[in-house]
Amino acid sequence: MADFLLLAKVLLYTAVVVGGLAVAVTVGLTAGNFHGCCILYAPIVKDTASPTYQWLIKCSSNSNCHFPIGVGVAAVVYGVIYGGYCAYTLISRNRNGKDMVVLPSLLLNGVLSFLTLVCGAMVSVGYNNFCTQVQDVIFYGGVYGTCSYYQNSFGYRNGDNDGLPFHTFMTAAQISLWALFGVCVVLTGLTALRMRLNSREGRPTTLPKMPWKGAGNDEMTSPVI
Repeated sequence: MADFLLLAKVLLYTAVVVGGLAVAVTVGLTAGNFHGCCILYAPIVKDTASPTYQWLIKCSSNSNCHFPIGVGVAAVVYGVIYGGYCAYTLISRNRNGKDMVVLPSLLLNGVLSFLTLVCGAMVSVGYNNFCTQVQDVIFYGGVYGTCSYYQNSFGYRNGDNDGLPFHTFMTAAQISLWALFGVCVVLTGLTALRMRLNSREGRPTTLPKMPWKGAGNDEMTSPVI
């Protein structure tokens, strides 16, 4: 059972790394496509002063894009560290899943689940807000005026951007964030299950003696899975 849980966690932490990387890269590329302008919740206004453009995309707060990028990077770092820890425990002949200190991972999985939930909602709502304005302002309320259509339109390709497929990137970012949230929830559940199994099996609460510890101070307790 311990080996199965460890293998499942290694695979899930790998998914965390992939998902976090996808979020950070796609949101970052989208912001770079608009020359550092974050389009999440960005207002679009009619540009009456310019003879070239009929509308103007105004930047929203950069924190709207920095937050999901930061969460994505944190997920990559966390997934590499704990995924490597689980992989090492899985292949080591002198260790097993019951010997892992796991309360920190339980807390971090819970925190990352919350952050990805907030991030997923923020990105989905923010991008939907932007696409609604694309339809209302750029395409004058036309039902065909979606972000997907705008991405391939003549107006977008000749606008103030690098011509990257922003809609494809933002769709991938949303899918990655919600998938990442689901993976973190599953990881939290598996970690809680391991702790419950250890409790039922009566796993000792003390860690092995450390050779540098003096007498009377050679044991320390730690929550484990």
